[in-house]
Amino acid sequence: MACQARGHAGRAVKVWAKVRGVSPGILATGGGRGIEWMFAERATRDGATMLVGFGVEGEGGAAWAQDADEAARVIARAGSEAVARFFPEAELIALDWHDWNRDAFSRGAWVASRIGAEADLLHENWKRQGRLAFASSDISPEGAGWFDAAAISGAAAAKEVMELLRLN
Repeated sequence: MACQARGHAGRAVKVWAKVRGVSPGILATGGGRGIEWMFAERATRDGATMLVGFGVEGEGGAAWAQDADEAARVIARAGSEAVARFFPEAELIALDWHDWNRDAFSRGAWVASRIGAEADLLHENWKRQGRLAFASSDISPEGAGWFDAAAISGAAAAKEVMELLRLN
């Protein structure tokens, strides 16, 4: 597939923060550094709220670290600063993150196609290849980029695998 050969342009860092004092449904963005976007995604069973945030590596003054240990410190600090900047009323309970850029399997965030290659992320371009079926929120036939889309894409890939098993 040409889209695999081209690779992708996504260079993001994702954080999750569990907070108190913020209602779900609020989106905040901006600031010119670090984590640039946070969304109060859902309430937890204990009455807290989960925030999801993203920062783009190397843009807006974000200087992400080159090694995993330093990255952990830099990203934790950026996540904490983003919670304070976007949701000053929040009490930060916990923070976790995933550095997609150093992830050996994703090699970056998959929500950014290369200019002129936007079709790379269309679900139709990610059909089963031999015995390998693809699933990701970012190539979902519905709601690309969101958690629900990962489940939708996973179900579509499972259907492709079931068809393969029927053929054998």
